[in-house]
Amino acid sequence: MIKFAKTEYGVVEGITGWDPAVRVFRGIPYAAPPVGELRWRPPQPPKPWDGVLKAFEFPNICFQRPDTIKAEVNSEFDEDCLYLNVWTCAEETGEKRPVLVYVHGGGYNMGCGHYHSYDGEAMAKQGIVMVTFNYRLNLFGYMCHPELKAESEHNACGNYGLLDQIEVLKWVHNNIAAFGGDPDNVTVMGLSAGAGSTRALCDSPLTKGLITRAATLSVGGHVKSPDYITTDGLPDEECYSDLNELFGVSTIAEARALSGEELYGRFLERTKHLPFHAVFFRPVVDGYSIPDTMWNIQESGRHADIQYMIGHSADEMMLPNMANKDEEKIRAEGAKVYEGEALEKYVALKMADETEDYKKAGYSLGAEHSRAAALGFCQLQLDLGRKPVYNYIMSRKVPGDPKGSFHGSDLYYHFKTMSRSWQDWNGDDFELANITSRMWANYIKTGDPNGPGLPYWAPYTDENPYTLVIDAKKTSMQVVEDTPLVKFLTEYTRNVKHQGK
Repeated sequence: MIKFAKTEYGVVEGITGWDPAVRVFRGIPYAAPPVGELRWRPPQPPKPWDGVLKAFEFPNICFQRPDTIKAEVNSEFDEDCLYLNVWTCAEETGEKRPVLVYVHGGGYNMGCGHYHSYDGEAMAKQGIVMVTFNYRLNLFGYMCHPELKAESEHNACGNYGLLDQIEVLKWVHNNIAAFGGDPDNVTVMGLSAGAGSTRALCDSPLTKGLITRAATLSVGGHVKSPDYITTDGLPDEECYSDLNELFGVSTIAEARALSGEELYGRFLERTKHLPFHAVFFRPVVDGYSIPDTMWNIQESGRHADIQYMIGHSADEMMLPNMANKDEEKIRAEGAKVYEGEALEKYVALKMADETEDYKKAGYSLGAEHSRAAALGFCQLQLDLGRKPVYNYIMSRKVPGDPKGSFHGSDLYYHFKTMSRSWQDWNGDDFELANITSRMWANYIKTGDPNGPGLPYWAPYTDENPYTLVIDAKKTSMQVVEDTPLVKFLTEYTRNVKHQGK
């Protein structure tokens, strides 16, 4: 087993995993600490080191709200967070094992690369070299300001977190062979904001030749909906932050002079009276890493022409305003996308939901929008004459959890990490994990999830509009009877496309 790996910046030593057959390399620097003058700039190469870097501990995670995941991952908050982790069972370099780069979620504002639900050990034991990483989040990763745009050689600002992700892909291309991985067989996968990031990476011209296939879980896709406007990307000029309002400073130089802790502390103090989503940083159209809205990029076929998988959990999550029953607000939101008859139909469908319980309605609508976005992307690929997409719904409800098949619950199955969580799993869940983990591993290896002893999974086509519905008692291809809202969203998306809008 590989114990030492020589990267372009120096030699690293890994540590034995929970299973002694797995070697884990934790906290390998892939870029220089983005602090001081490097704050809000594209990632720079890390400083090479002499001797052996002992990659035994998971790294710091980017500053984020203190009530997020710090206690669960036992890591400190720090702006110095650009590190990655590698799991491998390779015996020697040059084995050319398939590679999975997993992008963590968290709404672009929280999260980290070493959360327990996507530990890489199970994938490594199936012959895959898995990479996770931290990237800049929230104001550190996605803040826009005219001074930042003016100082950029690309006249771009805001997507520093996305540029970190692209830097990881470059690092993988240049170094993963030292860990037994194949730089020409790289799958990028993510859930939630990780899926949104995966979509952005596949849409970016800066990743050409770095991605072999992709999988987007519970976000991503292609749909014309008010709830997806911001995920398609707003122009960076429309997202400028007020430095005085957020930090009490007047210039970027003054903001860079503050420590990361002081900067984020001021941000929390000055925004504590606002709802969480009121100050929400995310990728933007910067004309460089994302040259156009992701809708336009995909409509024109400028996204990566590779194999895709897309799907979601049956119950998903409640998104802001999704369970809103105020007709005036629904109409105002809908008017951002629809007009005329389409707007009236949208309003009627949103108001027709008779679910009384606010949260239950919100979860339902979250799943409906995820479903519509997945179907929209499946259809887009067919209309572009590209490889059909593998589409799934995780319908298994987590035992004892009132949220059912909640947002992100499928990760425990794909990565076989149930022993790391508190849920009351049973034998059916562990058996289902054995199935889905093998299917995901097969997809990562070859682009085809099928294999001996597994349920058959065909890609989505016009002739066979099947979705793999995953459940403990039966996992099978099904023609799903979609809700009226899903049908409206998918039909409108396709009609708009055919009208060239």
